[in-house]
Amino acid sequence: MELKEKLQTLRIDALQQVESAEELQSLNQVRISYLGKKGPITEALRGMKDLTPEERPVIGTLANELRDDIEAAIQAKKDALEIKKMEAEIA
Repeated sequence: MELKEKLQTLRIDALQQVESAEELQSLNQVRISYLGKKGPITEALRGMKDLTPEERPVIGTLANELRDDIEAAIQAKKDALEIKKMEAEIA
């Protein structure tokens, strides 16, 4: 699988897992599994050394956008889960 396709697949998978997380602990696991040192995004970036000089900036930009999208989705879901938790405590 080409690196670009791999990153696109990772985006879909990660965002689905973020959306399906029902508690903060599982959301944190998603964050670690995708954005951690041994995560698939880091692994994909290690593969950039094999790319041509023309491909590197394109793939680098895609990878950074992917990381930003996942971080934003995690933060939004975290905020929603915290609000839900506070509402449950009030009720």
